[in-house]
Amino acid sequence: MTHTLKLPIPLTSSTSTSNAYRSK
Repeated sequence: MTHTLKLPIPLTSSTSTSNAYRSK
């Protein structure tokens, strides 16, 4: 996982958010 999403979110939620966005 690299710099897929540039959002002001914590690294902890980074994976969760990334997965959600990737699923869409």
